[in-house]
Amino acid sequence: MRFTIALGVFVLPTLAACAQLQAWNEQVMRESTPEWRCENGNAEACDWLGWAVHEKRHSSTMPAVHWFSLGCGLGDQMACNNAGWHHHKGLSGPVDEEQATAFFRKACPEGTRDDGVIDEGAAYGCGNLGFQYENGLGVERDYVQAVAGYAKSCAAKMPSSCFSLAIGYERGRGIEKDHKKARDLYEFACARESKSACTNLANMLLNGEGGPFDLARAHTMMTARCDEGDPWSCTNLGYAFANGVGVAEDACRARALHDKACAVDRHPLGCANLGASLVSSACSPTDPVRGRPLVEAACRDHRFACGAHGNELKKAGDKAGAIAAFRRGCDDHDSHACLMLGRALRDGDGVAADNASALSAFTSSCDRGRPDGCKDALALATALKHSSAGALKERACALKVVSC
Repeated sequence: MRFTIALGVFVLPTLAACAQLQAWNEQVMRESTPEWRCENGNAEACDWLGWAVHEKRHSSTMPAVHWFSLGCGLGDQMACNNAGWHHHKGLSGPVDEEQATAFFRKACPEGTRDDGVIDEGAAYGCGNLGFQYENGLGVERDYVQAVAGYAKSCAAKMPSSCFSLAIGYERGRGIEKDHKKARDLYEFACARESKSACTNLANMLLNGEGGPFDLARAHTMMTARCDEGDPWSCTNLGYAFANGVGVAEDACRARALHDKACAVDRHPLGCANLGASLVSSACSPTDPVRGRPLVEAACRDHRFACGAHGNELKKAGDKAGAIAAFRRGCDDHDSHACLMLGRALRDGDGVAADNASALSAFTSSCDRGRPDGCKDALALATALKHSSAGALKERACALKVVSC
C-alpha cells in the first residue's frame, strides 16, 4: 500500500494586506460608535449621546448640548427641546436664554397633525416655549404667545402645561378669562399628580369659581396639601377657618395655619394673613407690634393684607391712607380689602358715599368667596333693588350666611 502525502500550501498575507485589514477593522469600529452615527445623520444616536454624556454614562470631548444640537439639526424635536433645556439651566455651560428660546421654538412646530396632536418632544418644547414667553426669558414677555405654547402642549396631555394654561384662563392673562375652563384644566392636571393644580383647584372649589361650591372636597384637598408643606394650601385653609367657610369658625386654628405658611420661606400670603390675625383677631392674645410690619410689607410689596393694613391706618387716624390701601388691595382681588372699601363707600367713611361703587366692591369680595362680602353685597343689592340680588342670594345661600 502506498501513501500519498499532500503538502498544504500556506499563504501569508502581505504587509499591504495587513494594513488594509487593520484599516477595515478600524472603520468598522469607528462606524459602530454613536459619535460616528450621529455625525452621519442618525438623530437617535445624537439624542442618546446627549443623555449619555449628561448622565456621565459615556465620555466625550464635547458637551451634551453639542450632541442634542446636532440631533435637533436632523429634525429630532426632543433633541431640540433637550438642547434648549441645557441652555436654560446652564447644564453644558453658561445660562443662555436666547439660545434656549431658539431651540424650544425649533422643538415646537407651527402646525399640528391632522388630529390636532403633537409628538412628545414637541409637547415638551411647546410647554417650555410658553414658559419662556410668560417670563420674558430670551424673548420679550408675551402672554398671548405663552398661552399658545401651553395650549399646544396641553393638547398632548402634558399636565404642567395644562396647569399653566389654566392660570391663563383663571386670570384672563393672554386669553379671555374663563373660570370653567380653568377649573376643568386644574381638575385634569391635578388627577395627573400636578400638586400645584390641586392647590388651585381646591381654591376654586372653596370659592365656587367655575362651577358649584364643594367645600368638603376643598377642605380635604387643602388639608392634604398643607400636611405636605404647601404654604398656599395652609393659608387658604386658615382663611376658611378664620371666616367659617364650610367649617366652624376657629380664629386660633386659622392663625396657626397662617403661621405654618409664613414659616415656609416667609411665604407672602401666609405672612400677610398671619399679620392680619396678630393685629386683630378673636384669637387671644393679639400682637399688633409683630403684626403691623407684616401687613404693611405685604400690602406694599404684594398687595396682600391691604384690608388689615388699611384698618391699622384708619385706627391711627389716617383715613385717606386707609382708603388708598383698601383700593390697592381690592384692585388685586384681596377679598378683605374689597369688603372694607365697600363699607367705606357705603357709609361715606373717609370717602364720598357711593352705593354703586360700594356694591361693586362688595361683589368683588363675594366673588372671591368671602362670606361677609356676599352678605353685605346682598343687603345693598336688595336695598337698591339691583338686578344682581338674585345671583348674590344664591352665593350667600351656598356659603350659608343667610337663611334660604
